[in-house]
Amino acid sequence: MLTFKLPLEQRPRLQMIGRGVHGRLPTESYHLQGLWCLHLYCYHARFSINGVELDIKPGDLSVVPPNADLVYRFQGHSEHLFAHFKLPASGPIWTVPALQDTGHEFSHCYRLFEEAAGMFPTQPLRAEVRLWDLLWSAVDKHDQGRRKKVHAAVTETIRRIELRLHEPLLVESLAREAELSHNHLTRLFRAALSQTVKGYILERRMTKARHLLQKSSTPIKSIAFDVGFADLHAFNKAVRRHFNCCPRELRRKTQASPKA
Repeated sequence: MLTFKLPLEQRPRLQMIGRGVHGRLPTESYHLQGLWCLHLYCYHARFSINGVELDIKPGDLSVVPPNADLVYRFQGHSEHLFAHFKLPASGPIWTVPALQDTGHEFSHCYRLFEEAAGMFPTQPLRAEVRLWDLLWSAVDKHDQGRRKKVHAAVTETIRRIELRLHEPLLVESLAREAELSHNHLTRLFRAALSQTVKGYILERRMTKARHLLQKSSTPIKSIAFDVGFADLHAFNKAVRRHFNCCPRELRRKTQASPKA
């Protein structure tokens, strides 16, 4: 599989985006100087990237790096959505295939592409965010086959936990909602996250508590309730165990830190 390295730590800088209409000529060649290229296809064709031949079908998405030599061989009237853009020259990189099938995500990708094209003339920054999301989707789809598969019940349980940290969450209730036994859900969590459901809940509550203590002026008692502790004493004890200091000390440390 032909792949390329995408530096995606910063948003892309769009140069042009829209709909390309081809096919009047059976063969067309391209070379984009210094620009990346993203295509979402609605037709069958064949193209080559620096001499590597690939078959295109409707629903495919291609990502091509700057200065590549492209040759398209069309089979008649052919329309695709395209974006030409710049990416930072350095930074963390992610691998993406030159060509991949968007599958059931085609409609979502098409909508993002069309929104970006419509926004670009008057709202270029919003258009770039849409394009950025498209590029991340391409990376995520490629990584799905290589990353450890997360059970759907774990993903759904995490969603419930994140939205209900203020509630008295019980593993038994979460397992019941996932239509699993307590032990089965616990095994799935250990396999995916290397911790128990109960441990994950506490970790997320403490992460949220630290954020609110350090970044807001919300009263400590309100924070305790917001992260699922009806008893302020129990909240103080949990924070001390997790951060080696009480909530007030954690807040003071942040306030005393020199501003950047």
